[in-house]
Amino acid sequence: HHSRHSFPTRRSSDLAEKVNLKEKLKRNKGENKEKRKFSETINKKYLKNGSYSVAISAVVIVIVVVINLIVNEIPAKYSQIDISDEQIYSIGDETTEMLKNLDKDVSIYQIAQSGYEDEVISNLLQKYEDESDHITVELKDPVVNPQFVSEYTSEQVSSNSIIVVCGDRSRVVDYNNMYETSMDYNTYSYTTTGFDGEGQITSAISYVTSEDLPVLYVLEGHGEMELDSTIQEDIEKGNIEIKTLNLISEESVPEDADCLMINSPASDISEDERDKILEY
Repeated sequence: HHSRHSFPTRRSSDLAEKVNLKEKLKRNKGENKEKRKFSETINKKYLKNGSYSVAISAVVIVIVVVINLIVNEIPAKYSQIDISDEQIYSIGDETTEMLKNLDKDVSIYQIAQSGYEDEVISNLLQKYEDESDHITVELKDPVVNPQFVSEYTSEQVSSNSIIVVCGDRSRVVDYNNMYETSMDYNTYSYTTTGFDGEGQITSAISYVTSEDLPVLYVLEGHGEMELDSTIQEDIEKGNIEIKTLNLISEESVPEDADCLMINSPASDISEDERDKILEY
């Protein structure tokens, strides 16, 4: 009786344990399913947010690229502000007017090794290019193109000098002529006192695009004083050609003389020369 009574008791206990285990497994399965759903929802949310982040980043990058492209197309006169005291990065009204009336193609070459360009000159040249469709600016590296300068001059050209070309006419604007210097006697060294880049470049453009240049004759034969180098440079910068004239040997003042200069003669002019001058 004891064995019969104890066996069913064990079976009942085992059955109860099995039922409890099934219910526990079922509960765990339900909990795991809920956890998976929650995890998938969270993952989807993060993936969705991540996609938004990537999309927003891509849009921002595109906007930045477009803005840079637009800025690069804006003429330098609008995109660059001249904050220098002397307005050395700007071009004046006379130059602007000359460029507006320009009807010939002009090439301006900046002679400088790549990476060593004078930014003041480069920025100034950009303004010229922006003001006229007839102006083209190009950097010429003397290391890459060693023979380029020799096509226009046999003289040595300083780094960052400029060559202005129109058809068969050309003019070299030396770097040292664009910057004005003076001797500092305290240090016995030269210091930069001004910048004449615009004056030199505009003069060169006017020179290469002009058909006929005015001629200034300087009288000689009476111990006349030589023209001061600064005055001579200013006359040439104004694209006026300087020639000498000896009226003792010439029959008259030449017809192409736009001006006759008599610069402080040391001796008198003869009556014959006087008549030729008065006739002129």
